[in-house]
Amino acid sequence: MIKIKCHDENDTVIELNASSLSMANLDNMELHRAFLENENLSYSSIKNTNLRGAFLSGANLTGSDLSESSLIAVLADNANLQDCVLVMSQLRHAIFEKAELKNADLTGADVTGTNFTGAELSGAKMLCSGLDEAILKDVIYNSSTIWPKDFNPPASE
Repeated sequence: MIKIKCHDENDTVIELNASSLSMANLDNMELHRAFLENENLSYSSIKNTNLRGAFLSGANLTGSDLSESSLIAVLADNANLQDCVLVMSQLRHAIFEKAELKNADLTGADVTGTNFTGAELSGAKMLCSGLDEAILKDVIYNSSTIWPKDFNPPASE
C-alpha cells in the first residue's frame, strides 16, 4: 500500500494498492500539492492529472507520460524528467532548476514564467508557448533540441 500525502486544505492522503509508484497508473488523479520528493515515478502514466503545486524535487519521472496534466507552480528542481511526455501540459510558474529534461516532449505545453535555470534540455522538443516569459538561464541544449520557429534561445552552457 502506497500513501501519497497532499498539503491541501484537508491534508488529503491518497492510498494506492501498489508496492511502488514506478510504472503506476495515476491518470486523472487529484494530486494537488502532493509530497512526491525523491520518489521513483519512472515510466508511470500520469495523464490529465492535477499536480498543481506538487513537491517533486529530486523525483525520478524518467519516461513518464504527463500529457495534459497541470503542473502549475510545481517544485521539480533536480528532478529527472528524461524522455517524459509533457504534451499540452500546464507548466506555468513551475520550477525545473537543474532538472533533467533530456529528450522530453513539451509540444503544446504552456511554460509561461517557468524557471528552467541550469536545466538539461538536450534533444527536448521545446515547441511550447510562453518561452519568451520562461527563465532559461544557463540551460544546456544541443543541435537536437527543437525550438519554435523564430525563437532565439540563450547560448547553451
